[in-house]
Amino acid sequence: MKRANLVLDEQLLEETLRLSGERTYSKAVDRALSEFVRRAKAGRILELAVPRPIGLARGQFTVPDSFLDPLPDDVIESFEGGGDPSGK
Repeated sequence: MKRANLVLDEQLLEETLRLSGERTYSKAVDRALSEFVRRAKAGRILELAVPRPIGLARGQFTVPDSFLDPLPDDVIESFEGGGDPSGK
C-alpha cells in the first residue's frame, strides 16, 4: 500500500462511499481506482480489435429453417445441469 495525501471533491467522495458500499474512504477510493484501471484496460483491448464487416461470411453457410425451433428436452436439460446430451 502507498500512503498519499490527496485533495478530493467532498461530494464525489461521499457519493463514491455510498455507491460502493465500502465503509472507509480508503477502501472506496481503492475500489474506484481498481474499476477505473479495469475499464481502461478493457477499452484498450477493444481498440485493438479489428472491425469485422457485416456479411463477411455471406454465402458460406445457410441457416436451416429449424433454427428458431425449440430445442429438444435433453439438450435443454444438459444446459440446466442435467444429463449428458450424448447419452453416456
